Amino acid sequence: MSLICARETGLTAEEYIACVGQSKLGPTRPLGNTERVQAMLDNSNLVVTARDDSGRLVGLFRAMTDWNWVCYCADMAVVRN
Repeated sequence: MSLICARETGLTAEEYIACVGQSKLGPTRPLGNTERVQAMLDNSNLVVTARDDSGRLVGLFRAMTDWNWVCYCADMAVVRN
């Protein structure tokens, strides 16, 4: 299996919830509130995803950055096998 990692600007709340819900990060995030999750994604200026050969989201990194000096990691999740 190969992974495709890329910056993504259109990640949906549903994809985020599915991925994070299958990781150890899940219990610490508001996965039951789709509107809030979508707002979290909309207000992050850097989202990098990892997708398998079929296009399924298997990991993500969500952050806020000034693109010059600082990058704050808000979420980093990988789906458990």
